[in-house]
Amino acid sequence: TEEESSEVNTDEAIDYETLIENGYAAQEEIENLYLETAISVSVADTENESVTREWYKNDGDVVLSRTEMENPDGSLTIMVNNGEEMLTYTEGQEQAFRIPMTESNGEEDAAEGEEEDTETEDESGIAAPEAEFETQAITASQYLESLEATYDITVEGTEQVGDRDAYKVNLEPIEGAEGAEFASPTTMWIDSEYYIILKQEIDDGTDSVIGSEYVTLEMNEEEFEESLFELELPEGVE
Repeated sequence: TEEESSEVNTDEAIDYETLIENGYAAQEEIENLYLETAISVSVADTENESVTREWYKNDGDVVLSRTEMENPDGSLTIMVNNGEEMLTYTEGQEQAFRIPMTESNGEEDAAEGEEEDTETEDESGIAAPEAEFETQAITASQYLESLEATYDITVEGTEQVGDRDAYKVNLEPIEGAEGAEFASPTTMWIDSEYYIILKQEIDDGTDSVIGSEYVTLEMNEEEFEESLFELELPEGVE
């Protein structure tokens, strides 16, 4: 039955350290990735839905990326990483934001970069660097490592998400840890082949629920033009 197929299979669980290692290894096999994700935010009896589209290109030492996020007013927020800087712009606004990128060559550089960055909290309670971004990773490994100081992270087992097998990962805020007061219990489902986050649920302890689930995943099917990772701003935008 559908209910039985969604049960967690603990026999196929791997430990957290292996998941991180496999994620870094999987990135070496990814040349181009397109990911489309449905986002839902439920507050009381109101539910808002939107779509996020992401393109990634593994360009040797750096990962180029473009993210387009739908806003409630119908506009798009576009974030483009051309390997040197992250440019963020919301349609209709008079300002855009440029943030320098720093190179990352694996787990050690990622950890060093985390110590140097100034962090802020987003709506989900997960810290994000403010001053500069590391060169982006495609898989979940670098992202999960950035959360280790705030969350106790465990791999429960495997579960189906759509037509893909995924590892179910629980993140529980560590009591007393820096930033834990802003953190919320989170569950992620990470693709067992490419180690991409397929699904995520955040429970902030109120009547609001934030969730996301992939709609489309295309791997190494199309060569992306580098112009996709450049953003021409409208005239007059500062």
